[in-house]
Amino acid sequence: MIDPLEQLISDKIGLIFGAGATLTSLAPLAGDASSRRYYRAHLRGLGAPVTAIVMDLPAGSTLPLSSEELAVFKERPKELPFLNLHRFLSRIGVHVPKLYGHWENQGVMLLEDLGDTALWDRVQNLPDEEIIAWYQQAIDELLHLQIVGTAQRDDACIAFQQRFDFKLYMWEFEHFIEWGLEKRPGAAIDGAAIDQLRRWFTGVSEILANQVPCLNHRDYHSWNLMVSDESIRVIDFQDALLAPRNTISRLCSTTGLPIKLSRHPSKNDCYAIIPNRAEPSGVC
Repeated sequence: MIDPLEQLISDKIGLIFGAGATLTSLAPLAGDASSRRYYRAHLRGLGAPVTAIVMDLPAGSTLPLSSEELAVFKERPKELPFLNLHRFLSRIGVHVPKLYGHWENQGVMLLEDLGDTALWDRVQNLPDEEIIAWYQQAIDELLHLQIVGTAQRDDACIAFQQRFDFKLYMWEFEHFIEWGLEKRPGAAIDGAAIDQLRRWFTGVSEILANQVPCLNHRDYHSWNLMVSDESIRVIDFQDALLAPRNTISRLCSTTGLPIKLSRHPSKNDCYAIIPNRAEPSGVC
């Protein structure tokens, strides 16, 4: 007896790519921190890609919000945040995966397969100059999202309906205190130290909340950037929102990365990407 999901995907493949396209196999993939499940569909037939990615939404929740802490809308969204953001980012030229089809009432989406190589994996064991070139490409993609996306603001895009405000910054800091300190295995954190941290975090949150925001991915790092056909592709963008322009530090501060950001020696608002062991070269 054929699996119900396989039957559903087989039907959708024929609908999207034509009657000659067939599903030959469906293999589960490692998931992310959400309740979504992913599969790699292997296809056969003229006009069909060799593989595609199936996003299987959780049963009984065909319209999930983005992250729980971002559920701040005055009205419940009428479509998946992923679809809403995908449409906007595609329109402004951000390199997101192609969307072949979506059927929210049946809980599935069919997406372009970008492979298994994240940016982090791609730069392993490369010479410093090649690592820097890859991260410059990643920063170019980020700047396109921030500059063009902000300039072409569309209030129908839910990213412009939510902002990294004081409350959300404090949520992030409390999340760190709970899971990074208090509940960390073997942790023994003094209560007075936690109170001092909260005072510091409150001050930082007030400063950040008063900065001018732009469109921001929110989770722009080396594992949410895939390398496909030797170019950067952006995933996991459904939590995009308005936030200060601070994402480059997130991208370039990954533990173990052999590069770092250094303030440009002659330009106050400019940074150089340099090897960890090097001095600023003036490359911006």
